[in-house]
Amino acid sequence: MQIPHISLEQFQHWMKAVISYPGNNDDAWTSPEATAILPTEIAEAIVLPSKTLTPKERMQAYQYAYFARLEEALTSDYEAVKYFLGDEEFEEVSRRYFEQYPSKSYTLNVAGAHFPEFLGRLPYKKRDFLVELARLEYTISTIMDVEESQVLSADSIAAIPADKWDSVNLTTVAGFALLANEYPVNAYFGAVLGKKQPPKVIRRKKEYIVVFRNEYLTWRMKVEHPAFVILSGLAAGKTLGESLALVAEQFQEEIDIIQPKISEWFQSWVENGLFQEIEVVG
Repeated sequence: MQIPHISLEQFQHWMKAVISYPGNNDDAWTSPEATAILPTEIAEAIVLPSKTLTPKERMQAYQYAYFARLEEALTSDYEAVKYFLGDEEFEEVSRRYFEQYPSKSYTLNVAGAHFPEFLGRLPYKKRDFLVELARLEYTISTIMDVEESQVLSADSIAAIPADKWDSVNLTTVAGFALLANEYPVNAYFGAVLGKKQPPKVIRRKKEYIVVFRNEYLTWRMKVEHPAFVILSGLAAGKTLGESLALVAEQFQEEIDIIQPKISEWFQSWVENGLFQEIEVVG
């Protein structure tokens, strides 16, 4: 058989199609993606055997390494999910995930972007917990890559007249996210991260979490529900007065208990660098 001239670029595209194919190695060589670039008989003539491996076995080694690297990237973002599922189950789920969501970016930072969504379609008994845990981990991983914001200074706060505070807008830092959970996934994640034994029995328990970036680190802060409502309002562009009105409306019976806490919450948020700008509107 006379082998036609094959450019390096053409062979590279064929090799990528084979090693990134999610099925078995034999099917990879005959897949539409690979054969559209090189017919199988030509590929088999071009890829030479080594002393110990056939051409297909050589390519299979690259295929294994490719998916192992993808799983490693997924593990780095979803350490707690892997702990919950166990190594073998996580490996199987990872493979199935990349079959549906093959990596198409030059960076592996976004490889797990659809993982929480994917887990939500699997028949696990604690699926809702698992999805929330994955969502927390993905939020943390994305905020780690966000550019650092300059935080609000004490002078900026002091410059606001006392009678204007209801009319201020507070802009959160770029690395900022709010998560309302039905399960205590923050505690579970913290246990895994701290190399401690997380609870074996998972029960519903609402929690409200702020994930934010400050001083080049990513932090998690658990807040009370009314505090979460205030921060949600501010993050959505509402004024401080409008955000406080949401709390008064939603927590009418507890408002006398909540009001003394608000100044403490606000002080904590400023000290932890949750805001980057303050502006009087209207």
